[in-house]
Amino acid sequence: MSTPSPVPDIRGTITLAVPAERAFAVFTGSFGTWWPREYHIGQAEMADAIVEPHAGGRWHERGTDGSECDWGRVLAWEPPAG
Repeated sequence: MSTPSPVPDIRGTITLAVPAERAFAVFTGSFGTWWPREYHIGQAEMADAIVEPHAGGRWHERGTDGSECDWGRVLAWEPPAG
């Protein structure tokens, strides 16, 4: 049996011409609109990716068949103050 290779960190930077509050709202509230559909872990094709907007919330995908697959949990919810 082989040991899976560790997944490297994915890091990037982008500069947006919008206030931080707006960028945070779009990044978190519309996660499924910009996340690439080919990057999913569920059995079904991904229909949406969701971040629940609170500490303890789920970060998950919803499949085209209605199934859900957890990716993780929101550890802290700290929208920028505007």
